[in-house]
Amino acid sequence: MTEMENKMCTDLWVEFEPDIRKICISRLKGNTQEVDDIIAETYLSLCRHIVKDGPLYHPRAWLYKTANNIINKKYKEKYKQNENIIDLDTEEIALPFQTDFVDDIIKNDELEQICLEIEKLSEKEKIIIKYSYFDKHKTREIAELLNSTEAAVKQKRYRIVNRLRKILRSKKFK
Repeated sequence: MTEMENKMCTDLWVEFEPDIRKICISRLKGNTQEVDDIIAETYLSLCRHIVKDGPLYHPRAWLYKTANNIINKKYKEKYKQNENIIDLDTEEIALPFQTDFVDDIIKNDELEQICLEIEKLSEKEKIIIKYSYFDKHKTREIAELLNSTEAAVKQKRYRIVNRLRKILRSKKFK
């Protein structure tokens, strides 16, 4: 930085720094550490601009805009930091350390019973159940595969599910 550029920076800064400080204080709600950081960054930006591009034609506007941009940048950084912070109250979290083996056995027995009952279905009924619930095909596709109508497939599926439900209820499974 030449002596002339240094004098230009100093003169502009002496003239506009109090106003920029007031703006920073009002925008940053008196947080003096942040205010000082913004002021320092604004001064460095002013000096870099004068060295690189020469004198400013509207220094007041340029300094206000630069300070405002730096403040906005700080707010965005803080927002991103706060966005990624998760506040957990560890006293309210219940961590399961045991598995209820009785419930697991009952669920396994229920699944085993359902599989046994599905095995007893006719081939056409198995296709309807498999394609409807396991492969998630549309009713129209199943009807085309079975050379049937959609209404017939829906009715057949309804009857199969009701029959399986009654069988499982009779065996005390819900």
